[in-house]
Amino acid sequence: MCEVKKISETRNGQLFHLQKNGLFWMNFRNICYEFSYSEMEVFRSFVQDLDIYDSCCPNPGCSCKFAIIPTSQPNLLLKLEKDDLAELKRLVLCENQPVYLGFQDINYQLSWN
Repeated sequence: MCEVKKISETRNGQLFHLQKNGLFWMNFRNICYEFSYSEMEVFRSFVQDLDIYDSCCPNPGCSCKFAIIPTSQPNLLLKLEKDDLAELKRLVLCENQPVYLGFQDINYQLSWN
């Protein structure tokens, strides 16, 4: 499981880099959270620790769907379906700005509506 630690630093641009045995930085409401992990099952592990974001939606019952867009192929849109890593739907940020993360040296853009 991931260890979550709140730090005082804020980062502009919301650009994150994710690597094996590395760190995942996420800027959320001007607060950076550091997710440390050891193995590449990072998706299934860190999303389980993101249950604190489940209540961030302003409207009851709203679903913040999002998609992954590889910046190396901006025309390719990878939508996350229910059967594809269902745990990932717990990543609910409900902000009006895209969130960027890097995974295996590839930058991905997460957007939702």
